[in-house]
Amino acid sequence: MIYYILIFIAALVGIFIILEIHISNKFHILNTKISEAYNNMDVLFEQKANLLERAVNIIKENNEQYKEEILLDNLTKIKKDTLSRFELNHELMLGFRDYKGLIDLDTNLAKLESLKNINEELSDIDTDLNASKRYYNDNIVIYNNLVKCFPSNIVAKIHKYTALEFFKEEKIETLEILKEENNKKEEIKEEKIETAIKDDLEIKEEKNDDTLKIAVDEEFSKEIEEDIEDNVEDNTEAIIEKEIENEDE
Repeated sequence: MIYYILIFIAALVGIFIILEIHISNKFHILNTKISEAYNNMDVLFEQKANLLERAVNIIKENNEQYKEEILLDNLTKIKKDTLSRFELNHELMLGFRDYKGLIDLDTNLAKLESLKNINEELSDIDTDLNASKRYYNDNIVIYNNLVKCFPSNIVAKIHKYTALEFFKEEKIETLEILKEENNKKEEIKEEKIETAIKDDLEIKEEKNDDTLKIAVDEEFSKEIEEDIEDNVEDNTEAIIEKEIENEDE
């Protein structure tokens, strides 16, 4: 009996060891993929920060009014601050948005060939960054499931593996884009309303001017008619008086 119990225990231990090795290998593979994604993003973050810094210097060199621009100064401070990857990603995203907004507002800056080249490079970097973040997030989903689900959660506790954070800024970017589009639509709508009101007022003013002109013309015509009538009466009286004088003679 004891022999069978020992065999059963040995079998359970063997199964646990096999599971532990299998699950540990999964964690090891996922950690390797996550580290690879981290390394790719670190390189891309640095490239993006360098390009934005170059763009800021070009803007300040070509336009005096931007030398004291606070938004542009914030971009240059990003590299100096000690930030996590998630914070750095967020700050670069906001900095890039401010930079693009400035370029869109100033047509002279948009025409600079050096900034056009930087914009193309930034676009390529953003494409690679989004791909790296998706790759990272896909592996984090699998990793976090292993950390939380049985029996892999036992191995996770043994090796002190904990759930990792996602890159959530992609959703924020989408929401901000939608908000900006809605704001633009509202601005266009307000402009159309203002234009319609102005046009309506101008039409009313023109109508009022025309009405006033007609009224003035009618009053002037009446005065002329009255003057003509008075002149006719005066001439008629003069003719009658002359005829009376001729008869008396």
